[in-house]
Amino acid sequence: MPGGTRRPVILVVEDELLIRKSALDFLEDAGFCVLEANNALQGSAIFEERLDIGAIFTDIGIKAMFNGLIFAHLVSIRRPQVRVLVTSGSPRASVYSMPSNCRFLPKPYSPTCVTSALLGFTSAHPAVSASI
Repeated sequence: MPGGTRRPVILVVEDELLIRKSALDFLEDAGFCVLEANNALQGSAIFEERLDIGAIFTDIGIKAMFNGLIFAHLVSIRRPQVRVLVTSGSPRASVYSMPSNCRFLPKPYSPTCVTSALLGFTSAHPAVSASI
C-alpha cells in the first residue's frame, strides 16, 4: 500500500485447519497482517520471535503440550499489553480463569464479532503493526 501503511499484526492459534484458514481469510480481508500457528507451542515460538504482534486469537482446546488458555496466561506474563481473544465450543469455557488481557468469545462465532474485537484490541495499541 502507498505511503507505508501499517497493518495490525494478529496471531491466530487454531489446530483445526479449516477453521484456522477461514479465520486467516476473513482477518486478512479486514486488513490485518495475519500469522498462524496450529498449536500453542508453535504459537508461543512465533510470539517470542515477533515483537510486532498486537493481538492473538486462540482456541482453548488446541492439542499440544499446553492449551490455548495456558498460552493466554503466558502472553499475559510476557507481554501484558498484547490482548488475547479466546474461543471455545465448550459451554464451560467461559468460566475458566482468564488473564485480564483476555476476552472470551464462544463458538460458533461470526467473522464480524472476531474482527470487531480484534480491531478494538489493536486500536488501543496502534504502534503495534507491520509495514506492508
